[in-house]
Amino acid sequence: MPAQLWLDAKFGVMAEVPLMVNRPQFAAATRWFRERKPPENLLFRSDSLNVSLFNCRFSRFSDGTYVGVGRIRAGEAVLHERAGAIDEPLIVTSLSSVIDGLADWTGMTSVQWESEMVPGDLGRRKRRVVYTVEPRDGMTWLQGEARMSLTTDWRHDQPGGRGIYLDDRVILQSRFRTPRPVAQHLAEQRKFRDLVTINLGTGGHFHQHHIRDRCFPALGLNGDIHGVEDHQLLSWSTVTEHLLPAAATEWDHVLGHGQLPPALLTKWAREYDNWKRVILPTASVLRRAQTFAQDKVLNASMSIEALGGRLGRMAGEEQTHAGGNRPTTATYFYRAIMHSCIDFSGISSSDADAARAMAEVYNTVKHADKGDFPDPMHTYFTGRIALLLVRVALMHQLTGKDSEIKPFAASWAVKQVFHDMQQNSVTVDSTGKFN
Repeated sequence: MPAQLWLDAKFGVMAEVPLMVNRPQFAAATRWFRERKPPENLLFRSDSLNVSLFNCRFSRFSDGTYVGVGRIRAGEAVLHERAGAIDEPLIVTSLSSVIDGLADWTGMTSVQWESEMVPGDLGRRKRRVVYTVEPRDGMTWLQGEARMSLTTDWRHDQPGGRGIYLDDRVILQSRFRTPRPVAQHLAEQRKFRDLVTINLGTGGHFHQHHIRDRCFPALGLNGDIHGVEDHQLLSWSTVTEHLLPAAATEWDHVLGHGQLPPALLTKWAREYDNWKRVILPTASVLRRAQTFAQDKVLNASMSIEALGGRLGRMAGEEQTHAGGNRPTTATYFYRAIMHSCIDFSGISSSDADAARAMAEVYNTVKHADKGDFPDPMHTYFTGRIALLLVRVALMHQLTGKDSEIKPFAASWAVKQVFHDMQQNSVTVDSTGKFN
């Protein structure tokens, strides 16, 4: 039957089917939409492109007297025709993803070059440059049943003008011994993606996916199978990230690529579910391009509350307790400050005062019965500091070493926040309030 296929920036791959609702040849399709139960999987064919659609769901149906138009949303779409029965679930052994920020952070590249001066015409010397472009392997580590790896990849790019242009990328790959649903691959990849976001303080968007499995073989002109090859996958759960602009290449990572060996990546994945209440609020707000200062305060402070509860009691926190020995929100901020190794002496006489000031801003933003919103500058700086605290404290928790995070804690990326506060005359007084 005829259909139109397009990519929606919000909902992913959509298919629209025009129907003559009273014609016998459209009876089955008409039932799909009237009963809101289209087939789970469908195959779209055209002169230039074949697309396999999986986990299809009803979207809408305009049911007219003679003509109807039905719309379907695909959970996943592979830009290739599946070999074998289309009604089988989509399960694959390997999923590769391009993640924003990976190439710059890791420093991995597919390109190597050598330069030398060689004899030229009329006795003049000229420069010869030899480029070698090939995929290169990086780290490999285990996440439960999945084997994760970082590799480089390249393709021709055409920005215009003369010359040879390459898109030099770093790829995250998840591989299982037996085929698994795409959602299971993405669940493992999101664990690493969130680590990248927390560490860099930005980026971490999924910009592209490819699958590799025997159900999508490489075919010759006569239809014979010649092994397997990568095919692009579009998933409704990540498609909104594909068109987002790449993060700036100038960011301040807490840990360098060499400070996160495979053992720590495995540890992060193993502890991820236990620490989700700390990780997810901060990672999600860091990936958003446009956020209000209040959003940063709320998300980062939710992470700090969860973090503080897991860190346990610390020396000197009694100054932030209520009712004798009861921890407060300020106590959780204090624990995060102590665990981050960040020096607050430039804007506060004590860490406890700084913790009380930030907790008050958070509680005032969150609770309507606290009166008007805090001073915008206090909200702005509380959000910036709270995000730093979560990022540094999580990386400290991962490495277990003060020495690994102290260089960042003392870096200009952190000092600049306090410098900006001083420039705007924002400090914390001895009563634990911003002034």
